[in-house]
Formats: sequence, C-alpha cells, structure tokens
Amino acid sequence: MAGSGAPCISQWDTPLHSSVTVAGRPPSARTPGWGGTFGTTDGAGSFAYWTDPVYDTSPTATDTNPNMVYSPVPPATAKKPVSPTTTTPAPWVPFTRAGCNVGAFSTANVELENTSVDIPKVFGANSPEAQQLAADKDSFKDAETADYVGVAVHCAQGSAFCADAKGVKFGQTTATPTAVTDSLPSEPGGYTGYQALFGARYVAPQLGAGTANLTHNGYEVTNAAGNLVDLDGNQINGAFLTNHPGFPGFDPTAPQTLAYAADMLEAGVPVVSPGRHDAADHLMAGHERRGDLALGIPAPVAAADSARLHLKPGARVGQRPGRDLPHLERPRRA
Repeated sequence: MAGSGAPCISQWDTPLHSSVTVAGRPPSARTPGWGGTFGTTDGAGSFAYWTDPVYDTSPTATDTNPNMVYSPVPPATAKKPVSPTTTTPAPWVPFTRAGCNVGAFSTANVELENTSVDIPKVFGANSPEAQQLAADKDSFKDAETADYVGVAVHCAQGSAFCADAKGVKFGQTTATPTAVTDSLPSEPGGYTGYQALFGARYVAPQLGAGTANLTHNGYEVTNAAGNLVDLDGNQINGAFLTNHPGFPGFDPTAPQTLAYAADMLEAGVPVVSPGRHDAADHLMAGHERRGDLALGIPAPVAAADSARLHLKPGARVGQRPGRDLPHLERPRRA
C-alpha cells in the first residue's frame, strides 16, 4: 500500500483505489471514458466488484476488459503496448494467505456492488440469490442490495468463519452453507481453496445476528429482535427499507460503520476495511478539498461527528485526546 497519494477530487472511490493499489484503478465514479468511435465518450462507473469487467451501462457497451485493470509497469513507459486484460492483484490476498480473515463494509469494489451483474456471477445464475433477484419487481432491487451488496468477509483457507456459515436462502426452508468460492482467476501465484461470505444476510449471523440482546464487553451488538445495531442502539436496516436488516447503503453513518467494524473484529476478523461517505465533501476551500484530509479535520466535519469520536477542528484523522496513533474502539457512552 506504499506510494498511495491523495487524488485531485474527493469522490471516495478514488482515494480507496489509490490506497489499496497503485497498479491499477478504474475511472472515478460516473467518469466518461473513450467510446467506440473516435472523438466520442461513453460513461462508465468505477463502482464494480474487483473481478468485474468495466461497468459500462451503455446499451452498446463493448469493453469487456477488467474494471480493476492492471499493468506491471507504467503504460507510458512500457517498451511494448500493455494489454488491458489483467485484473489488479486483490488487496485482501496477502492477509488471507497469511491466515487472516479480511472484512469489508461499504468499501468500494472489495464486496459486491451491483446486483444485476454480481449476484448471478458470484452465487450462480440459477442460485437462490439469483432467483430472489429475478422475483423482485422493484427496479431498484433494494432488498437484494440490503442482503448481498456492500458487506463481505474474505476468509483464510479453512477458516471456520466461512466454513461453518449457514443460512436459510430464498425459497428454501432449511439452512445450507452460505460461503462461496472466492474466485480470483488472474491472481498472481493462483488463488484456490479460499471462500468468502457476501452480503449482510450471510455475514451478520457470523457476527451475532440471530441471537437476541447480544452484548460484547458491555456493548450492544443485537437488539431484542436479534438484529445488528449501530453504536446508538439503532437497528441497521437496508437503505430505503423499513425493518429489513441489511446493508444501509454506500453512505452509512459513522455509528453504523464503526459498529460493523467492531462486530467484525470481535468475531475473529482481524483485518477490517470500514468505509463511510467521504468527509472531504465537507471541505469547500480549494486546496483543502482532498481525500486524505492531510490538513486536518474542518469545522463542519467536527460538527457532524455523530459517532462521538471527539474530532475537533484541526485534529488529524484518527486521533483522539491522549492518542498519537489511529485507534478503533467502541466509543464510551456517558
């Protein structure tokens, strides 16, 4: 991860990609790309799962190259043209190969992003998950987004976190294994024998969901209904849904993000990548509008500190009173 740098804009997929890899990155969200005809452009999104092709929503899309395209050398300095057909090495692989599970919550491209593309690809075209997607008449697919998008755990080989995971799937009445093959076809050195859990529907039970009024070290993990709660004790529901536990969308609150991160850490997932909406969007001064907030926490961000991290104007990201290094713990309530 060395060599990462702040991007020129604060769109939050950009700083993520620049931090997890400097070898390859798709265009920033909603960025136009070259079209099939000289002198034309064709919009493509950056938010797509790691192994997906370019997320081009045009009806005439023809680019099937990887979204997370990889080049072993800077293309501009290559002696021969570099073929854009290889996917960037996945950032969780060094950790899972070392025996560590890796969790992600609302972090671009390391968990499923788009229901129509990712569900049939990852779970299978005739899977219960794909059947649920097809049966949902909601064009926004809010239920499937809440169930399968935005949350993932990539497991080490043989990890019980994935191997023991079971749940009742759509259209079924008995619990069956919910982990799927963590497929990385172009990973250097190969990547076989690894599993992953995708979506809150399958990750949440491994964090304690299903057990009513669960606490850990005195902090509430689930409510009386057995559903995960945020740091304020509010049930974490799917975006635009009522009483439907799941992923709250790619603009989660700080209490939601930090609760999920703490739940993962406490459940035996030692490497966690939690994301929330880019705080840099609160910055309006030109040279301060940057993804890494190197100039400190601005007053609007401090005022919006709903997770009570005690951020103050001018404080560095991750610092709290009396702490010199970033530290993640459940904030103490009064």
